[in-house]
Amino acid sequence: MAFENNVKRIDQREWKVVRDKWLSYIPDFDTPGAPPAHQILEFVGLDAIFKKTQITPGEFKQDVPFLRQEVLREAIFFLHKATHVCGAANIHLDNGALSWSISSAYQSSFFALKGILGLLGLSFPRINTALMIDCFPEEEKLSNKQRKRGEKPKPEFKFVVFPKLSHTHMWQIFQRVLNSSTVEIWKEEMILCLSKLHIDQFAQQRNSLHYVNNFWLFPGDLFNRMFDPAFGIDVDLFKNLDSDKLQKRSDFSFILNYIMLKFGIDLLKDLSENATAVKAEYDLIQITLTEGIHKRFLASVS
Repeated sequence: MAFENNVKRIDQREWKVVRDKWLSYIPDFDTPGAPPAHQILEFVGLDAIFKKTQITPGEFKQDVPFLRQEVLREAIFFLHKATHVCGAANIHLDNGALSWSISSAYQSSFFALKGILGLLGLSFPRINTALMIDCFPEEEKLSNKQRKRGEKPKPEFKFVVFPKLSHTHMWQIFQRVLNSSTVEIWKEEMILCLSKLHIDQFAQQRNSLHYVNNFWLFPGDLFNRMFDPAFGIDVDLFKNLDSDKLQKRSDFSFILNYIMLKFGIDLLKDLSENATAVKAEYDLIQITLTEGIHKRFLASVS
């Protein structure tokens, strides 16, 4: 129950509001695509915040200078990783490794998941267990007197200690965010499709491939290359989005990957329109996508 209760502490958010708040916290990027110098879990002072949050019932609030910049920096790098691995999965398909391609497709989805959550202001570094960092929680409500005095809500973070988060937990968090957020730039049919998926479905193909000892998606390609130009592509993707049909597809992990990557890129594009440094990161992803190894992705989401 501890996890379920903590998930409920993830506040509602509106992307337009989060996007505009990010403009005050754009980090300095050395060069487009450069990895962060440090992981979020290494941020100075975060361990002390974790300890304070452990002894605070439910949640702990405090502002932390420069932490938002690092959350955004890491989120964008996750999208670079997701883009690369999506291309790697497409390379597997082009070279006849259909079964193993689903592992890469899923991994790209998981990187995109972390990038999406980060862009929406949420990070979950593993500090002993896990610590939820909400960069833009719901603001405190001010009285009319406070507003008349010109007071503004404090720009505090919300911190919540979670148990160790498995992949399933992360997808549960994602569905909570889908169901409690307003992201108008995302296609409604895509949101509805993923929000209706059974939570075990997201990683089922990948988990079967990795952990079910007698499972291989296409037994024939375990020994010989197998080519299927229709696998991992859907030029009518937005017409066919139905959660029941999607979870039965042999290329489910690819369709999930394409939706997740598109979600992340759409957020980055929207943020980049008023942030030059972010636009350079977005432009780099666009260059990567046109190099020729993302043909199935581009054909499916264009």
